[in-house]
Amino acid sequence: MLLAFLQIVTFLVYLNANVINVGKTGAALPVLAIHVIFSMVIFGFLWLQRNLYVRLHFFLFLMLISWIFARVIIDLGDLDYLKSITIATSGGIILFYILGALLGASYQGLLLGVNGVQLCKIMLVLFFCLLAWMQYNFQQRLHPTLFFLTGGNDGYQRSGDFLSISFILASFLYLLVALRFMGRTWNPLGKALWLGIYLASVGMGITGAQLLGSNSATAVIAGVSLITVVMVLTVTERLLLKTYLKQRLSLPWSKCLIKRIAFISLSSLLLFALVFVLAIQAGDFDISTTRLFGFGAGTNTSLVSRYEILVSTGVDQLSYAPFLGNINVAYLTTGNSGRTLHSLFPYVMANLGLVGFIIVIFLFVCIFMQLIKESKHKGEGSFRSYRFSVVALYSFLIFLYLVLFANLSVGISWAVLWFALGFISRPLGFKN
Repeated sequence: MLLAFLQIVTFLVYLNANVINVGKTGAALPVLAIHVIFSMVIFGFLWLQRNLYVRLHFFLFLMLISWIFARVIIDLGDLDYLKSITIATSGGIILFYILGALLGASYQGLLLGVNGVQLCKIMLVLFFCLLAWMQYNFQQRLHPTLFFLTGGNDGYQRSGDFLSISFILASFLYLLVALRFMGRTWNPLGKALWLGIYLASVGMGITGAQLLGSNSATAVIAGVSLITVVMVLTVTERLLLKTYLKQRLSLPWSKCLIKRIAFISLSSLLLFALVFVLAIQAGDFDISTTRLFGFGAGTNTSLVSRYEILVSTGVDQLSYAPFLGNINVAYLTTGNSGRTLHSLFPYVMANLGLVGFIIVIFLFVCIFMQLIKESKHKGEGSFRSYRFSVVALYSFLIFLYLVLFANLSVGISWAVLWFALGFISRPLGFKN
């Protein structure tokens, strides 16, 4: 358990260091190396004590990586580009998938362990402190007229992705803390305290994302936090737990659960909108100076540019090599390699063809089916099995949101998606 704590802490510290050092690459690499060592030691211990099993979707992932390797070598012959999208710390699909998978195994241990909640609380406090440290550092680099940092250059997306990953991990830790309150004496003050810490972290995270200029991180933090708060307020109701223990609650498609989620979601959205408007007015803040509103343009320029590329070049790129794809399709059809389709499924179709698209669809469907199956887990009909089912349902919603968002604004080498995929699906597991 202590090793898992150190593993997660070093990862959060590494991510935070890279967020703060926006515009630079390779910050805190020794911390990443220590994290990897902890991860491998934990994996080795588990392997010695239990039987290792490999899920089907891990082989689908390997098929996808093999196809990416083939397309890059055939179409570009550029090994540096291949490295950047597979193992580099900026957007390596393999690297973040493995990091997520190893952390997923540790999180599973915290979920099933007896004393894991205390460690989760410490890590949440640490995460809050890291975000406060981020805010302090960002205040030293504020742009004189815009809500933006100076000296960020073009590295803001990398830092934004790292901020998103750290927030996803912290949200899973908070869910575990919230679930543990159900098994103990009713303590509304304690629940309010941890909800307050989490919401304060959300505020600092969204503020930091906009200071970085990362609309992607802003959307991830906002979406994940909404799902998290709604799930926590819903599944921690004692009446819901009692209904489950009496075998009268059928997860995940219970009408009672769906109605509660819908009601709390709507209420949370309205409350968030109200607080946001009041905060803007009270602080006399010019929201047009943020990247979300194009730094004064009045529109989200990043979304507009993505839509323009899709509309003007989408048909040409999708029809260039529909079956096998071409990783260099943007340059071959537009003369500009930067005009790629910033939408996951169209990008896969254009660059990896129907072959790559089928692999990706099967990969995602396999993971979704696994999570749905786990959310139906009855076990011994206990509080422990309830936690297991809730985490699976929460994982399903988080991954669904990330896949939907990826189809609005990113290509295939989005580190956030691949970390979440490895973390949530746990492709390499252990059983007694």
